[in-house]
Amino acid sequence: MPRTLTRSCCLLVLAASAFVMPPAAGASMTPQAHESPPMLPAPAGEMSMTMPPDCSGYREHRVFLEVQAWWKGPNTPNGRAHLHAGTCFPLAQRVHGILRFEVRVIMHNNPGHLFSLSTSAFGGRDRNIKLDKRCRDTCEWWFTTYVNTRTTLDGWHEFRFKPRVRFKNDNRMLTSTGWPAYIDNGVRVGDENRDSIGALVSRGWYEDHGYQNPQLENARAANGRPIKGIWRPEVRLDRGAQGYRPTSVGAFIDPDFHNHDPGLVILSRSRAFRGRLTIDTRSLSNGWHRLALRVTARHDGRENSGLEVIYFNVQN
Repeated sequence: MPRTLTRSCCLLVLAASAFVMPPAAGASMTPQAHESPPMLPAPAGEMSMTMPPDCSGYREHRVFLEVQAWWKGPNTPNGRAHLHAGTCFPLAQRVHGILRFEVRVIMHNNPGHLFSLSTSAFGGRDRNIKLDKRCRDTCEWWFTTYVNTRTTLDGWHEFRFKPRVRFKNDNRMLTSTGWPAYIDNGVRVGDENRDSIGALVSRGWYEDHGYQNPQLENARAANGRPIKGIWRPEVRLDRGAQGYRPTSVGAFIDPDFHNHDPGLVILSRSRAFRGRLTIDTRSLSNGWHRLALRVTARHDGRENSGLEVIYFNVQN
C-alpha cells in the first residue's frame, strides 16, 4: 500500500484507497487538465498519516510535498479553516517538456468554495482548472494537471501550486509554493530563475492579510533520503509579502492537527524564527515521519497561517 493509516480509520480507508490515490504515472502526457478520480471524504486521521503517497513511476525522481493555508475569522464559525495542496514533485531534478502532476487538495472545516487550481513554473504560463467544490467536514480530491516548462527559460525555477477558496463575504484564501526544480529545455537561462536551488518555500495567504511563509532553507534536505542520529535542518519561519508579524511559530513531528494533536513539539514560540532545529531521530521509530513547519499571524482577532509538510525517513 502507498500509505499507512492510524487506528480506527484503517478499515474504511484501506477499502477506499484505490479510489483516492493518483492514477498510474505512465498515463498520457496530453496536456488536458481534469479531475481524477471522483471525490471521496478523507479520513478523520488524515494528518496522522506518516507514510507519503507513492511517487514511483515518473520519468524523474519525485517526493511528496505538501503546503497548507489556515484561516480563522468571523466567516469560520467552527474554528480554523484548512486548505491543503500536495503532489509528487521532482525536487532538485532536471526537468523538461510537459510535466504531469496529480495534485491532492484537502479542505477541512472550511465553509468556503473551492473554485480553481492553478499550476505553473515561475516565469512561465499558468494552467488553471475551474472547480466547483464544497465540503461539510473533511474532503479530499485528486486533480491531474500539467506544467509546460517550455513556456519559460532554463534554470532553477519555483513551481507554484495554488488552489483557491472564496468565502461568502467574497474574501479568498489560497496556498502557494516555491518548490525548486531545474528546467533544461536547451534554451538560455532567464532572468526569472533562481541563482541556485535555494529554499523549499510554502505559503499560506488570505485576502488583506498577506502571506505567512514557512520554509526549509536547503531544499535538498527534503529529498527523502534516510536520516539518522541528530538532524539539524535550517528553517525560516516568518511572514511573507504583505503579511502581518508572526505571533506564533512552531515545528512539529507527526502532528494530527485535525484532531488537535500537535505531536512531538520541536519548537514553539511567539515570534519569527530563523535557525536550525535539533531533532534527535533516535527517539523516533525507524520509517517515515512528517515534519510540519507552521507560521501564524494573529491580527484584529483573526488568524492567518502557512504550513509546510516535509516527509523524512528515519533509519538508525
